[in-house]
Amino acid sequence: MIIQAKTSAAQIAAFKGRVPQADDVVAALSYGFWSSLVGPGGNCQYETQFWQPALVKAFPHSASSRRATMSRSLESIRLFRNRIAHHEPIFRRHLAADHATLLRLADAIDHGLADYMSDHSRIPDVLARRVALIDTGIGTTF
Repeated sequence: MIIQAKTSAAQIAAFKGRVPQADDVVAALSYGFWSSLVGPGGNCQYETQFWQPALVKAFPHSASSRRATMSRSLESIRLFRNRIAHHEPIFRRHLAADHATLLRLADAIDHGLADYMSDHSRIPDVLARRVALIDTGIGTTF
């Protein structure tokens, strides 16, 4: 994945007439790459190589400093994001739980970020209207 990201970053930078920077490579890496760093890592032992020495610090406000807990949340959001990105249906998902997971992850990173997201999120209102539409059938014209 990193080699592909470097290649992609180099191509984009060349198109823009400049030399690729580290930021370009970071931007070219997928969400799957980043969430996999918190995963088990198979034979690579991500717990001891990445999580304990460094990545746990990316989530300083986490209620649980366990890598497996964070990995499950990130994987859930990755799958949710992929469904949306590929225009797949999400109406059968527990969307309020997905929203809560996003806020929990944001809070683990920064309390202010979670507060900002919560204060500006339209998701609770949209979900409330969804329930009202399903219950009453009112407002279903398109």
